[in-house]
Amino acid sequence: MDYLCRLHGWSLRSEPRRVFDGIIFSNELDLLEIRWKELNPCITKFVILEANTTFTGIPKPLYFATHRNRFAFAENKIVHGVFPGRVASYGSNEDPFKLESEQRVAMNELLRRAGISFGDLLIMSDTDEIPSPHTVKLLQWCDGVPPVLHLELKHYLYSFEFPVDYSSWRATIHIYNQWTQYRHSRQTDVILSDAGWHCSFCFRYLREFVFKMTAYSHADRVRRKEFLKYSRIQKLICRGDDLFDMLPEEYSFKDLIKKMGAIPRSASAVHIPASLIENADKFKFLLPGEVRSRIINDASSSSKEDVKLVFEVLLIKKRTKHCHGDSLYMVEGVVEVMGKVERGDSKDLEPVHFIKFQFSSVPLKFMKREEVHMNITDQKRR
Repeated sequence: MDYLCRLHGWSLRSEPRRVFDGIIFSNELDLLEIRWKELNPCITKFVILEANTTFTGIPKPLYFATHRNRFAFAENKIVHGVFPGRVASYGSNEDPFKLESEQRVAMNELLRRAGISFGDLLIMSDTDEIPSPHTVKLLQWCDGVPPVLHLELKHYLYSFEFPVDYSSWRATIHIYNQWTQYRHSRQTDVILSDAGWHCSFCFRYLREFVFKMTAYSHADRVRRKEFLKYSRIQKLICRGDDLFDMLPEEYSFKDLIKKMGAIPRSASAVHIPASLIENADKFKFLLPGEVRSRIINDASSSSKEDVKLVFEVLLIKKRTKHCHGDSLYMVEGVVEVMGKVERGDSKDLEPVHFIKFQFSSVPLKFMKREEVHMNITDQKRR
């Protein structure tokens, strides 16, 4: 380590700095597990803040709190906080970046509660922005390190099969002091090259893509409700195309034209997180060559959940004396028949057609039963 410190113009410390990893969490459980297993040997405290609403004001479960036992390997290092979010009223135009900013301010107090002190290292990054262990070790063992460093992360989209470029720079590492504020924006001109990975929209299930598309601060990119169709999302991620039908975000026509179209595939699993390789069976959907098969099965299960909710509202199961049996069996039958019709599996079903209504761009799982009932009633009137 002494040699590496000197190569950077720094000197070796007599003991390593303590390291605090601070993230604002939404629903990326798989990436969180990869991140924490990757960084666990280096980290003093994992500081995680989650809210009961999204940045766009949609109520959401406390995913980490619900699945905390999954992270038992780091339990003695976890400091967890809950931010009381705000549910957006119908027609509200509140800026989602405002709620995001409030959560980042709240993180400062949570870090103090975790016991951070002057001179400790603080990682400020989103869950999917993962610093490499060698980056963290270098900065915790060397003296002369700049007080604030941006991290240049290799950017991937959907999985490690689609490397985009090295454009990810918002993640930072700070030597904590009295002026340190938790942010996710430009804070210095100094950046450490090739410092980790940023795997954006790297999810296991289609419903997770829809959740993020409607939940994060850039939800205004969903310009049409068709953007949230499972079939469309599946097709685009298999090709490596943009979910929002946007041009590449570049500052010159040369770079823009160069990046237009699908992302070229990579077959290499070299220089990706070791914790991913070590748990390849569990996280196979993130490895090169696996994107095509990883999420298709989720569509039928999600359809089943949606149809079940609509059936329960239509049947008003708990309040009628004339409904016998479990609506789940009816749901499974309907979903199975719909699948056969769409695939053309049965000649007997050729005359059958389903009329599909989409009464909201918000997934049914995020709607209250009364809202589903109101929308169904509205559809009946039409």
